[in-house]
Amino acid sequence: MDLASLLGPWARPLWLLWLMAVFIGIVAWVFWPANRERLEHQGSLPLRDDPDEE
Repeated sequence: MDLASLLGPWARPLWLLWLMAVFIGIVAWVFWPANRERLEHQGSLPLRDDPDEE
């Protein structure tokens, strides 16, 4: 008897729900208003000549 047969048909939907919750949490964290200034600063770093300048 292996783990897949023990967990059976309800294991896959639980993984799907868990992964969806993690994805929604990451998206919510990115769009949270308190993170906007810091994330915009970090997002513009590749476009700057001097990454150390504010």
